[in-house]
Amino acid sequence: MGGHEARDYWEDWGLVLLWTSMLAGPLAFALNLQVGYALVKWACSREQEFLLVVVALLAVATAAGGAWLGWSCLVKVRDGANEQGGRLVDRSYFMAVVAIGLNLLLMLQIVTSAVPTIVLSPCE
Repeated sequence: MGGHEARDYWEDWGLVLLWTSMLAGPLAFALNLQVGYALVKWACSREQEFLLVVVALLAVATAAGGAWLGWSCLVKVRDGANEQGGRLVDRSYFMAVVAIGLNLLLMLQIVTSAVPTIVLSPCE
């Protein structure tokens, strides 16, 4: 009976949490890139360069939230998962691990792309 409850969770709300954690980092990266690019001329004309750093910080926070969400999903499935199995809980475990790694990697990329904005003036 206990396995049935866990299966229902990972088929419904748990699956939404897993996909949210998986897509948070790529969405944050894409929004940082697009919004940062769109704001450059406006921020430079009004001498508001700090907005580009704020956008990067929001993107890092979004990716960190995705990593935290992936970690919380991993904690829930860690005990029942088997790394060599093909059950739903095993795939959920794999997806949570990949979501954590992807979000951390994209957080690093967002930070490294924001460093030139902080060190150099984007208006030159």
